[in-house]
Amino acid sequence: MRIAFAQRKILGRNGASRIIAEQMRVFRQSGHDVYLYSARCNSDLIDSGVHTKTFFSLIPGKENRRRAYAEGYEKFCRKNRIDLSFGNGDTFYQDVLFMHNMLETEN
Repeated sequence: MRIAFAQRKILGRNGASRIIAEQMRVFRQSGHDVYLYSARCNSDLIDSGVHTKTFFSLIPGKENRRRAYAEGYEKFCRKNRIDLSFGNGDTFYQDVLFMHNMLETEN
């Protein structure tokens, strides 16, 4: 199975980066083809068998750049015939959505 992860930044400084790196490692060890689509990545965190694609953009404006990232991930998944896609809120469409930035309020 071909599995793709979208994470704009995997730098190892936060829990989301470490969780995604661990998930990719587990899928790779289970015999799946694993793909990563990111804008910035600490390659020391990524298993050597993971196929990586770096998103690069000179588009001005944060909103436009994020939209281009999400559209690029969709194109990336189609091109690589991805069977299962993971996102965390930076993409428009994914099969599995992990939300890690939750806002909690007190009543």
